Amino acid sequence: MTDTAVEDARLERFLERGFIELPYDPALLAAHVPTIRDGMRLLADDTYAQRLLAERTIRHDEVGWKQDAGYVKRTDQEYKEFFHHQSLPVTWPDDPHLRLYAEFIDACGAMTRMAKKLVSSFVERLELAELIRDSNERPLSSHVARSNAVTRVLRYPPLPPERGAHTEAYAHFDRSFMTVHWWASHEGLVVFDREARPHRIAECAWDRVAVFPGKKFYGLTGGTHGHLGIHGVRDARGTGRSEDRFALVTFVHATLTEDAVALIRAKKEAFDAAESACPL
Repeated sequence: MTDTAVEDARLERFLERGFIELPYDPALLAAHVPTIRDGMRLLADDTYAQRLLAERTIRHDEVGWKQDAGYVKRTDQEYKEFFHHQSLPVTWPDDPHLRLYAEFIDACGAMTRMAKKLVSSFVERLELAELIRDSNERPLSSHVARSNAVTRVLRYPPLPPERGAHTEAYAHFDRSFMTVHWWASHEGLVVFDREARPHRIAECAWDRVAVFPGKKFYGLTGGTHGHLGIHGVRDARGTGRSEDRFALVTFVHATLTEDAVALIRAKKEAFDAAESACPL
């Protein structure tokens, strides 16, 4: 089997399973991930910085979904907190206290740029293998090149005693074109294939990253590849854990055509049904 044939087979496997683990330079992750993890740990206990960096909506995309930046804490069905770094321009308050987070925000920005470059390269490989096009037979790479990306830094704190369940994110599609799951301190991510079978990935590894599609991929490809990229988070350690779990992902978006927007909106119930068919 030639190198090209092996590569094409791996790419076809991506479209069969809905995710792929790509080799990555561990030095690039090591240059930024510890800074981001430590910054999120500091932010989690800094209520003043949380107010300064509180979530704000930058704009709404073509579907009407908000594109936001900043800090969010959730204590509903999903018990977690996260920080969003936007590739879109964001102005934070001019407060000396935020100097503590300058390296954290810069490192998040580096991951945002790296993700967009990674996804652009991966899409070009899929196009070279003639495996994907948009619904009008145009290159998908042009849609990615003109769009934004958002890096999410997640902290899943230990669950209080009254919260026995340990599902931390119920099965869902991302709104992105593609998502890059960079790293996690402990296993939790579960990705479902098109037959709703669950798969774990090596998310604690430093030499590979996972990539999977979201709703914008479905819309731009006219739904030709089906429901790919459903995933959730279920902590592999079970209940009674005492450590935080940190995770780092980037959502890479794409500019949408009117046809893609219409399809995404029309398929809301189908998306919901596909998610419900993948219990954690």
